[in-house]
Amino acid sequence: MAKQREQLVGVSTKRSDAGAVAVGVESPNYPALQPPMPRKTRFLTARTIASTLLLPIVIYPLLFLALILAGTLFFFSLPLWGMLLLIFTGYWSYTVGFLPFADLYLRTMIIFIKLDMFVNATPQKLREMFPLRRLRPGKYELLKDEIDYALNLRVPSYKEEDFIYQSVKAVPTATRMVDFVLTSLHFLPELPFTTRFGANEDPVAFIMKHLGPIYPEIVEEWPDKQSDDALARLCVAGLGAHRLEKEGAFLVVRTNAMAALPVRPGLGRYGGDCYLDAKTYRVVMIKKQGGLHGSLARETSTFRPGDPEWPYVKFVFRSSLFSLVTLADHLYGLHLLVANVAVSSVRESFAASHPVRRFLTPFLYNTVTVNYNAKANLIQRTTLGPRNFAFTDHAMTVAWALVPGLTKLGGIEQAMVEVDFAAHHKERIAKVPSLNTPFQQAKLAMWGIYHRFATSYLTAYYPDRTAMLRDEELTAFVLEFSRQLNDGLNNFDQRNVIDLAAMASADSLFKYTAAALARIMFEVSLGHEHLGSVQAYAQDVSFCAFCWPEGEMMATKEAALHQAGLMASTAKKMPLLLRDPKDPEDSWTFLFPEGKGKVAAERAYNTFQSDLREYSKQCDANTDGWQAAFEAGARKAPDWPLWKVNPKYLECSVSL
Repeated sequence: MAKQREQLVGVSTKRSDAGAVAVGVESPNYPALQPPMPRKTRFLTARTIASTLLLPIVIYPLLFLALILAGTLFFFSLPLWGMLLLIFTGYWSYTVGFLPFADLYLRTMIIFIKLDMFVNATPQKLREMFPLRRLRPGKYELLKDEIDYALNLRVPSYKEEDFIYQSVKAVPTATRMVDFVLTSLHFLPELPFTTRFGANEDPVAFIMKHLGPIYPEIVEEWPDKQSDDALARLCVAGLGAHRLEKEGAFLVVRTNAMAALPVRPGLGRYGGDCYLDAKTYRVVMIKKQGGLHGSLARETSTFRPGDPEWPYVKFVFRSSLFSLVTLADHLYGLHLLVANVAVSSVRESFAASHPVRRFLTPFLYNTVTVNYNAKANLIQRTTLGPRNFAFTDHAMTVAWALVPGLTKLGGIEQAMVEVDFAAHHKERIAKVPSLNTPFQQAKLAMWGIYHRFATSYLTAYYPDRTAMLRDEELTAFVLEFSRQLNDGLNNFDQRNVIDLAAMASADSLFKYTAAALARIMFEVSLGHEHLGSVQAYAQDVSFCAFCWPEGEMMATKEAALHQAGLMASTAKKMPLLLRDPKDPEDSWTFLFPEGKGKVAAERAYNTFQSDLREYSKQCDANTDGWQAAFEAGARKAPDWPLWKVNPKYLECSVSL
């Protein structure tokens, strides 16, 4: 069965279509397109209903009946077969305009994305989003589901979401039915990815024509996305910035760890390590394990700017980085590891009234539901995630097994939280000054803002730090957070679980707790924006693609729709981190417990918001300077724009 699937969803090796870009020819820079505003649903049209419901509800049952009759009364079954042919022909011709080149799985997903986006489109005030009366009680083991691919983590059920359901038993029947449908979609058949774009056909316009109303807004600008300078920016200040490391006289971002993994027939192999000059930040070469097409398993080929294969090798590297970061750092590192471990350990350790539970509430908002949906529709076998990637079924399993060792999240070293992240960063860049890029400096600045907030808040409620050692809920959280991080990274010997007994004083516990809170805030907001807000990448399959025909520099139309469909599933907004200082109701300080510490806690929150506003101004100035330099034709490496760390674009919690 797996072999049949791999043959089905592979691509034809024929490259006769006019839209196939030859190796050696640079692809055009297709400009990004924003979704139309205000968004229009184009939702319950007859075409939508027919294309999504007619096939499973009408045609499949009739087909099953026809098969039964064919085995017994062949003559009498002929009219039924004729009726089926007419229905299917009419269905296909009528629905070709609604997500052409998409399978039934994606069409059904889009319906539910539209439902969620437009039925719940009314902006809510913070008090409506965080009603304290509906905060679920804590200090009990959450109902959890196992994850495919032998990952050593479990995800809480959507039934455990805060503010929505008062208990597991209180989940409405309609919600259970929707969950049943969504978790059953992986049984639907897959379509082959075979349709190339035509000559001069714009893949960005194609995506926005079909998914524009639900596609997320684009923050970043990539006016020269195909250039070598854009590749350097991608590595130093873009999607690969957290993976930048030093090798000799070079900086390098690596993806060759994926090169040996098999892909479906006709698809290109992943891989490539991109080397940059450590002084000028210019791209020097890409070393690709397995050669140009990955067929030379034990050899590594080197390609440089000006080589005829250079445009294709750049495309493969960009796409490999896009796939590696999405799989290892975003899905696994942020969602399943940090956010999932945080919400599980917080809910299972703290009562609803505990000040640390209240402090993290905005940063864990809707996380249970988001991660459950990620598990159900992006990580399980034959769901939207695996359908996007080029891996064979077996290679997908191997890839997930490798992910804990491939994940890179700064500040979490072998499941330990860096208590002094600033010192850790300075020690790292002291050895390699070229790693001290504006992007890394921005991360350090934002870490300081988060850490000051966490420290001031804890001080407000624990003026006597020795009280922390007597707080059983707090110590339970610290142990559980550390233990679950170890489990997720497959450290089965538990060598990095925090040892409370070995801590010299209450100050040690205070510092660790403050660092853990800062790390959680940092990753679910700034980290998620950096790794998960990839709208500009996913919109253009000539820029980055999860899978592509071997030897071509653009994905197929089916792959483009699936890639953009995955991105559309992330369009629902979470609460913004930066709030309106002029609106007294636009603050989450009402979450802080009443008592002696609340005034100081509110003061810490106000300072936090003020720090975010000031740093946002610095990011805006940086971006304005880059845009002016770009328009003047000047190169400002490594001082590229800082959209991904600008507080005004950050959300409080992870989204899907």
